[in-house]
Amino acid sequence: MDAYSTENVQLASQMGIDLNATVPIEKKKGNTWQYLEKVNDKLIGSYQTRARLFEDYLSQFVHQNDRVAVIDVGWNGTAQRAIEIAQMNLSLNTNTYGYYLGVNKREFGREADIAMKGFLVDEETSEEQRIHMKAYMGFLEFFLSAPHGMTTGYIRHDNEIIPKMDKYEYLLPDGSSKKEIRILNELQAGALDFIKEMKASGIGDYIEWDCEEVTEPLFSLCIHPKRDDLKRFGDIDFYDTSLFPMAKPKSLFHYMVHPQELKKDFARSTWKPGFMKRLLFNLPFPYYSVYTYLLKKFNK
Repeated sequence: MDAYSTENVQLASQMGIDLNATVPIEKKKGNTWQYLEKVNDKLIGSYQTRARLFEDYLSQFVHQNDRVAVIDVGWNGTAQRAIEIAQMNLSLNTNTYGYYLGVNKREFGREADIAMKGFLVDEETSEEQRIHMKAYMGFLEFFLSAPHGMTTGYIRHDNEIIPKMDKYEYLLPDGSSKKEIRILNELQAGALDFIKEMKASGIGDYIEWDCEEVTEPLFSLCIHPKRDDLKRFGDIDFYDTSLFPMAKPKSLFHYMVHPQELKKDFARSTWKPGFMKRLLFNLPFPYYSVYTYLLKKFNK
């Protein structure tokens, strides 16, 4: 779509289309609908080319009768569905299964008829466990961030198909690294060291891993942070369509003057209990109960 954005603006100008105007979908008349049809025709061709490149990329790794595991944070299985459609177009008979930290329990938004399982949350999980996980999911998503920009497509290079990456969001304009790269490297290196030591010790052979038990320290950090934790983790920029601190509210006075900004900043925060605690100076207050109430009220 980016390849056509400038061209589409020019086309709209030529056809006398106001791109900022609201047009009821039922009014299929005038230049507006003709414009949309022209743009749609171009997009279809572009996306068909991208889809074929993705299929060629996938065929480099997946073969007939393979068992394929899709491993991700969660939630709706959209990426898994895309992989399964590509395999079908390639006439590959495979056994594909998705392994996720969490799976959306609700039917809305979730891909149907795909095999998937959530370690922390799935169909059988209680609502209390889902809310428990949602509280610290911002931490997990940051800890599991890839050391590169997101994939925007695929290109041919030296007789193979490789992913096309967007600019890494944690690089400054001059190419230097933001603090988040150092933090991620240290966190992920520490996690891998822990796994290696646990494996070498043999203790893991005698432990049955329970999801609530292994996530309890992270949940405790999320719900009962110290003042230093609020700044240390709250100041971290998390990327979700754009960079925004995990839990760094403006002053209480600022939000009293600009209440709409409170709603906006709270929605963008990925550590909402931390956001509330930091806003109210970490004073004694049932933050988790408030967070639970908000999730249930707005059905998030």
